Amino acid sequence: MRILLFKTLALTAAIAASSSAFAVTLEGGAVAAPNQYGADVAAQILKKGGNAVDAAVATAFALAVTYPEAGNIGGGGFMTMYIDGKPYFLDYRETAPKAATRNMYLNEKGEVIENLSLVGARAAGVPGTVMGLWEAHQKFGKLPWSELITPAVGYAKNGFKVADKQYQYREDALKLFNGTTNFGDYFGSMKPGETFRQPELAATLERIAALRLNQPRKTA
Repeated sequence: MRILLFKTLALTAAIAASSSAFAVTLEGGAVAAPNQYGADVAAQILKKGGNAVDAAVATAFALAVTYPEAGNIGGGGFMTMYIDGKPYFLDYRETAPKAATRNMYLNEKGEVIENLSLVGARAAGVPGTVMGLWEAHQKFGKLPWSELITPAVGYAKNGFKVADKQYQYREDALKLFNGTTNFGDYFGSMKPGETFRQPELAATLERIAALRLNQPRKTA
């Protein structure tokens, strides 16, 4: 986990995605996210008096529920921020497990084992998302941590409408993970246009919202 201060950098915090972005117009602020749920959550946070970091954190958790193929709590990421005239860069990418080795995806002949780096326990890294968002919030956030996760909990409990493209992606994933993981148990029921609920994820997010790490609040 690293927060770097650069002498010359002029970027503001942003969340980018390869798909179309949804926008919400605000007085004194702008939000862009890969789906309407994320954009709406960010707008709500800004209207409540939160800053750009609060909005980014809340959006990230909302996307973990409504757009998991692009954002989730089991991965990692980067965040670029421009706060009070100073640029910062936060690196919270997932990392390899301690027991990982350079040859863990090779067979006895030194050849790559197909999909071993994509499917199964060896494909998983140590997540950095939650800790990274926590660090960003502790250093720069304004609103209470739990308040930023509440919208995501709501989407997980009450559900969200599945988009057509999400359904198409699900089909590819089901084929890739068929018979090797429990992916189908959780996402096999997804259908475009229907409401999809994730009660276990809601419970996990509630635990994250209740986090109280024993460390002093950092200042910029």
